[in-house]
Amino acid sequence: MDSSSVAVTAALFTCIAFAGIGAWHARRTARGQQLDDYLTARGSVGTGLSMATLVATLAGTWIISSPALVAHYYGAAAVLGYCLGQALPMWLFPLVGNRVRVLYPQATTLSDVVGERYGRGVRILVSLLGLFYMGVYLAVELTIIAQTMQLITGWQLAMGAALVAACTVIYAAWGGVRTAIAVDRLQVGLIVLLVGVVTWLAWNAAGAAGADPLAKARENGQLAWTAVGWENAGVLIIGIAAANLFDNSFWARLFACKSATAVRRSFGFSGVAIGLILIPASLMGWWAAGVAVDEGDGYNISSLPVALITSGGSRAAAVAVLILALLLAMSTISALFNGLVGVLTSDARACGAPAGVGTLRAAKIGTALLAIPAIWVASFGADSTYLFFIANLVCAAAVVPVFLGLWAKRLDGFWVLMAFIAALIPGVLFFPKDVTGTPWLTIDVLGGQRFLTSYLLAMGISTMVGLTGACCGKK
Repeated sequence: MDSSSVAVTAALFTCIAFAGIGAWHARRTARGQQLDDYLTARGSVGTGLSMATLVATLAGTWIISSPALVAHYYGAAAVLGYCLGQALPMWLFPLVGNRVRVLYPQATTLSDVVGERYGRGVRILVSLLGLFYMGVYLAVELTIIAQTMQLITGWQLAMGAALVAACTVIYAAWGGVRTAIAVDRLQVGLIVLLVGVVTWLAWNAAGAAGADPLAKARENGQLAWTAVGWENAGVLIIGIAAANLFDNSFWARLFACKSATAVRRSFGFSGVAIGLILIPASLMGWWAAGVAVDEGDGYNISSLPVALITSGGSRAAAVAVLILALLLAMSTISALFNGLVGVLTSDARACGAPAGVGTLRAAKIGTALLAIPAIWVASFGADSTYLFFIANLVCAAAVVPVFLGLWAKRLDGFWVLMAFIAALIPGVLFFPKDVTGTPWLTIDVLGGQRFLTSYLLAMGISTMVGLTGACCGKK
């Protein structure tokens, strides 16, 4: 049996095994399940299990591609920014999340919270932000896993995306958040183990020629702490932190925690854990670009870690990296399915849909239907990085005023919407037209069109307007 056949067998076994485990759990727990339990598993998860599901949710397939790209192009400072950017929202969630749990104990999504606090206008804004961000994230996850499977097994992109989406949606749609969390507990241990194994394989492959794996990266200045690196660190910290606070995948897991203490401990630990996981992922980018293959070999930078690990033709290496990628994808994709259907269902209830069996059934069907457009997008294999930058910008323009209202009683929906609009316009004017930072307008102030300029304007202006509303709004 050749390497590709072994990899295909491993992929099928992994996907079917976890689909079966999830279906078994859903069958045991879904009977008599109420809508709120399906969407949040409210108050049922302790600190340890919450830590496990948060790490599994955070660690998507992006960790075997995006850190490599950041390390290669922007250097050490950007890697640090990436680590902090992924960790920061996990450290912010206990602050805002525990406040929400006290003020709005029956909320199922952030949309419910802002709808009750500010009214329909802000609710629509927050729902659209969450749906756009999670939708892009879902498509990106399926794209990356499909590309990884294509590189290792030779499968077409649509086939790989369909396999992973179908096997994940079986348990995500049937059992809801409770089942997704239970499967995460099994997946996270394997993920941590395989990250170590894959890092060791990458180190061996990079050092096979007997040279220092970091020599070329050092020679090219990729390990230097440059101004460009620090600028991109700021972009990553602001953008990722802002966007993740609108991700309903995390809000569902926050509501699932048994206590405020469980929220603080589990989210705090998961922030540290994801930052640590990004370190070997970034090192693989430097090793791959410096030793094994380069862009001239027909690989893009984001695929270099996989190419490096599998460059020696080892079946074991190919299987290890493929199983890791599948676990990363399924754990995150299941959370995104739950998060997306949570927002859609809560908005339907806000429009008058009853919280009964019919709505629960519609939520399950909706979860399955969400897989179809995501598979279609993944079949093109397009790079969606620019869409993430756009989502991060609009979230940066909204994040401070939306959450400021949890403490500022005078701040109302009018001020939140005005803060968003006032911030988004200059943010868009200074937003580059592509991921390289190329301007689409020529405005020679504030450093021209750069992502950091755009993000700082958006967040700064919205903060000032929000603070004004907090001081001058109606009582």
